[in-house]
Amino acid sequence: MKAAGLDLAKYDALIRDLESMCQHRRANPVDKSDEVYYELLLKHFRRLRDARQEGKHIAAFQTPLFASLLHAMDMVPLHLAAVPVSLARTQATYEECFSVARQLGVGGAEVCSIHRLALGAFMQGLLPHPDLIIGSRPYCDNCAGSCALMAEIYDIPYFYADRPYTYSEAAVRYFTQELEELLGVLEQITGRRRDPRRLAEAVGNSKRLIELRREIFELRKAVPFPMRNRRAMNLEVIDFHWDGCPESVAYYELVRDELKERVERGQGFIPKERFRLASIYYPPTWCWRLWDWWEREYGAVNVWELTSWTPRALEKEMDPARPLESLARRSFFGCISSDFYYPASIPIQDTLEAVRDYQVEGVVWYANVGCINSVAWAKLLKDALAEKGIPLLFLDCDYVDPTYVSEAELKDKTEAFFEMLGERKGK
Repeated sequence: MKAAGLDLAKYDALIRDLESMCQHRRANPVDKSDEVYYELLLKHFRRLRDARQEGKHIAAFQTPLFASLLHAMDMVPLHLAAVPVSLARTQATYEECFSVARQLGVGGAEVCSIHRLALGAFMQGLLPHPDLIIGSRPYCDNCAGSCALMAEIYDIPYFYADRPYTYSEAAVRYFTQELEELLGVLEQITGRRRDPRRLAEAVGNSKRLIELRREIFELRKAVPFPMRNRRAMNLEVIDFHWDGCPESVAYYELVRDELKERVERGQGFIPKERFRLASIYYPPTWCWRLWDWWEREYGAVNVWELTSWTPRALEKEMDPARPLESLARRSFFGCISSDFYYPASIPIQDTLEAVRDYQVEGVVWYANVGCINSVAWAKLLKDALAEKGIPLLFLDCDYVDPTYVSEAELKDKTEAFFEMLGERKGK
C-alpha cells in the first residue's frame, strides 16, 4: 500500500492558524516567550512546506537527537510525533488518520496512537514529503517499526540508527559509529560534505540547551512557582524542532530570564498557589488546557516532570570537538531516555528527590494506554511515594486519541485528587 499524492491544503491551514496565533499573542502579551514560541513554530512549519522550493532536503525522525545533525547538514527536520500532532490539534485530522492506519493493519490500543496518527497522515499525503526517514529505538520498539513502515509507504531511503539498550563506554563507541554512518547517508542525499565547524556549532548549541534546561529546573524550585504550567511542554516542542540551532538557545534563555525575574521579585505566575505537583509524562496532546485549568480553578502548579528531566550533568560530558560522541552520549541520558531504558530505581530515585527539592505534595501519572514501556514501573513508584506520604494519581488516557477518555473525565478524576490534597492540608 503506497501513499496518496501530496495534499497540503490542511497543512497550509495549520500555517494560517499559526499566523493567527502569532497575531493574537502580539496583541495580548503575557510573557514574551509565548509570542516567540508561536513565531518559532510558524517559522519551522513554513520551512518544511517551502523546503523543496528552496532546494533543501527533509529528513523525518522521532527523537530530538537527530535534529542537531540535520541542522548541521542544512536539512529540514520533520519530527514524526510533533508535526502530525500539531496538524491534528488544529485541523481535527484524528479520526481520518486513525481510520487510514486501521486500513493499513495498524489499529487498536496495542500500537501507540502517536505512531498511528503519523502513519495515517503520511498515507494521505498530508505532510511534506521527506527524502529520508531515520529510525531508532530511543523510547520504544514502535518508533523503529513505524519509521520503517513509513519509509516503505513513501518508497524513500530508511536508515536505522541502532542504539544499544544500556549505557556503557562500549555502547557509546558503537552508537558513535552508527551516527558516523548516518552522516555518510546524509552526505549522499544532500550531495554535500559535512562541515566540521557547523557540526561543532550544532553540538555546542545542544549542550547549551541542556545547561539552560538545568538552570530552568533550578528556578522552578521557587515558591511561589514562577512558570506557567504549559511552558514545560513548549520547551520540549522547541527542542524537537530546533535542537542544535541558536533559535532554541535564544528561546530557552528568554524563558530562563523571565523565570529569574519573577523569582527575584518573589512573584508566582498565578496569583495564589495552592498545590505543588509533579508529573510522570505529560497530559494528552489534545488536552494541554488541562494544566491551564489546574492553574485557574485550583491554584495547582506543575513544578517538575520526569519527561523533561536530565538525570545527570550531561552537559559536562558533551564536547563540541567530538560532536558524534557527544550526541551518542546524550542519547542515553537525555530527556525521556532514563525512564524508558534503565532500571526503575533510577526514575524512582529522581522522582523522590524532586518531591524533596521541589516541595511536591502530589504526583500525577499520565498513563498512555498504548505505551507498554511507560507504565511498567507504576506500582513501584506508588509504593515508594507512599512511604514518603505522597499520593499518586494514575490517569488512564491516550496521548493522541481524544476518544479514549474525555476532558470531563480527566477533570473529574483530577478534581477529586485536589479535594483530597486540600483535606490533607486543611484548606
